Amino acid sequence: MKKLLLVLTMLGCGSTTQNLSVTSILLVDEQTSVQALMFDAISFTIDTNVMTDPALLVSIAATAPINLVVMDAANFAIFQDGGSATGRFDSGPTTGSDIDLPMTDSGTFHLILDNRAGETAVLVTIRGEIFWQE
Repeated sequence: MKKLLLVLTMLGCGSTTQNLSVTSILLVDEQTSVQALMFDAISFTIDTNVMTDPALLVSIAATAPINLVVMDAANFAIFQDGGSATGRFDSGPTTGSDIDLPMTDSGTFHLILDNRAGETAVLVTIRGEIFWQE
């Protein structure tokens, strides 16, 4: 999966004394093929010291069931080694999923398209963004 970063700042409507500033980073917006018995992942970082109320918004559409998973770095290392890891979010097998996941901790995280149980390649259209307030 290609890593694409785009920063977009929008000024929200607020009172005359305070404007709400919402920022987003586009993590991915593409169509990709995840081969059978494989996974594809993109890493991203959350820093709650500078990001207020960050959230991960992801939408996928797939030609066959695939798992959409979000993990922290420690669990991703276990996952990569074939161990039993815990995700912050796991869609289970799905051909379509939309998530709005609050990201309450700082750290490095991984957005994973998991086709390790699949017998054929899966074509996936995915869009993922992080939103937060400044």
